[in-house]
This record gives sequence, C-alpha cells and structure tokens, in this order.
Amino acid sequence: MGLIGVVWSVSWYWWFRDTPAQNSRVSEAERNEIRQGSSAPTEAAPEVSWKRLLSSRNVWTILMMYFTYGYTGYIYISWFPSYLVGQRHLSGMTLGFFAALPPALGLLAKPLGGWWSDSLTRCFGLRIGRSTVGICGFGIASIAVLPGIFSSDTTVSVIFLAIADAAAALTHGVCLAVCMDVGLKRAGTFSGLMLALGSLGNVTSAITFGAFLQWTGSWTPPFLIGAAANMIGAILWFWINPNEQIVGDQNIRNA
Repeated sequence: MGLIGVVWSVSWYWWFRDTPAQNSRVSEAERNEIRQGSSAPTEAAPEVSWKRLLSSRNVWTILMMYFTYGYTGYIYISWFPSYLVGQRHLSGMTLGFFAALPPALGLLAKPLGGWWSDSLTRCFGLRIGRSTVGICGFGIASIAVLPGIFSSDTTVSVIFLAIADAAAALTHGVCLAVCMDVGLKRAGTFSGLMLALGSLGNVTSAITFGAFLQWTGSWTPPFLIGAAANMIGAILWFWINPNEQIVGDQNIRNA
C-alpha cells in the first residue's frame, strides 16, 4: 500500500498543475475555451515562503498538535482490536461490534465538531471557535481513557475508550479549518504538511505502543502514554492562533 502511494505521488507531481495554462499538454484552443467559460479571472496563489512557514511558532504548534492527534488516533485503528482480544478476552460478533464502536462514534463526532466550531465562531470569534473545540476534544479524549482502561467491566471500558477516540475525532475538522485560516490560498500546502506530521504520529504510535506493551507486559502504560499525548494536544490548542496568517504579503496577527 505504501508503494502505491509513492507511485501516485510521483505521477501526480508529473501530471498535475495549479492552472491549465501551466500544463504543456493543454492546447491553446482549450485554454481559450476555459478562459471564456470562467465567470471570473483566477487569482494566482502567493508563493510559499518556507522560511516564514518553518520559523513560525504558530505553525509548529499546529504541527505538534496534529502529531498527537495522529499518535492517539492510530491506537484505535491498529491496537484496539488486539486489546479487546488480549485484555478483555472478546471474540466473534462481540469483538466485531465493540471494535467498530470507536470509529462509529467518530463518524458522528467529526461533523459535530465542525458545527460546534462554526457556532462558537459566530458568537465569540475565530480563535475561541477553533480553540474551544480543540481543547475540549483533546481534553475529554485524555480523561476518558482512565475509566476505559481501569474499569473491570468490559462494556464500560469499551464505551469510555470509544468516547476517547470520538472526542479526539471531534477536533478533526477544526484542525483542517485552521489550515485554511492560517494558510489562506496555500491551505493545501499547509494541510499537507500537517497531515504528514499526523502520519508520522501514526507510525510512531504503531511502533511504540507495541514496544511498551512488550516491555511492560501490560496494556495500561501504552494507553496512558496515548492519554498523555492527547493532554499535550489540548494544551497546545491554547497557543494556536487561527488569525495568524503565514502565507501572503505579510503576517497578520490578531489577538
């Protein structure tokens, strides 16, 4: 699967251009037809200043926040079913149902997080609208892990761990919205960078979770590390400023 991604990336880099005019395989007649059919001229996106991008504290705060999201989110994809088998001794249909509960709740939580952020933004402004969802989502995700792993009742355990995963998922749309807030017409570049950090968190989680499980012989420490990562993500949201635009002619800093 990874190799398919590499082939697709190379193909995309070779084939895709921001506008038809930049593509040598588009004929002049087709370019004229596109121009005539366009209702408004397309304004070129500003060039990305990688120096500004990578020297911004706001950018690195967003990237590290999403690293924690990737770290904890992948636990429920890669290790949660194994936890249900190894620690809770589930099998068959019960295992399948309980393993599906976290992504099912996450499916509901993601649009809910976007709606909540929009509502708060209309009332209190962009920063509160984004940060409140991020802080609450990651905070609940961290706290809900504790009854999830320490409860002796399997059903209670699964419900709380599913809530933990869904609470983090509540922030997913807001994370991408921040990329649009900060990156403006280069939101794709910024979101791609953020998603790369999330994927790095995925890889780190898949390896370290198993390593700590093998080292300690217990499922508790790896889950506690995931809870700590979520709490770090919640704290980082206090410093994320969606009003600080890092692409364009100037940085715009609003409190």
